[in-house]
Amino acid sequence: SNSSVIICKGVGVVTILDDDLVPNVASISSTTISEGSIATHTVSLTNGSKFPTEVDILLTNHGSNISSVSTVVNGVESTVVNPYVTNKITLSPGLVNFNIKVATSKDGVYRGNTSYNVSANIGGTIVSGIGIVTDEKDRPKISISSASAREGDNLVFYVYLDKNTLI
Repeated sequence: SNSSVIICKGVGVVTILDDDLVPNVASISSTTISEGSIATHTVSLTNGSKFPTEVDILLTNHGSNISSVSTVVNGVESTVVNPYVTNKITLSPGLVNFNIKVATSKDGVYRGNTSYNVSANIGGTIVSGIGIVTDEKDRPKISISSASAREGDNLVFYVYLDKNTLI
């Protein structure tokens, strides 16, 4: 830090300038997982701070089956985050990264791939990562029945899906 001293008639005046930069969010990792798994997004800050740092976290566009969201700071999982509102967490001085864990639930209904955005910001600088949730295990299988008819009659085939689908 910078400092200066001015002495006037036996009185000293000291000015201390705080040159510590306020951290910003530098990046959030994106990831792809299978439905029913847990995604881990690493949030990296530009620098550590000597003071506690508040970070806002928000999940948006989540058509996936998100069952829970939490943060992992210094290896300790905590702060269950509500995925429908902006959440505020406070990081200890000196931290430069933490994780956001997003758990999805398996529902047996095929949706195709879905995605969500996870964003974090400090003081208005918003940075986002993407989570893609694949649903290949729930892809329905199609079967078609056999058909026979006399000449001139219509053939009727039945098409079956072995699972429900939202697509």
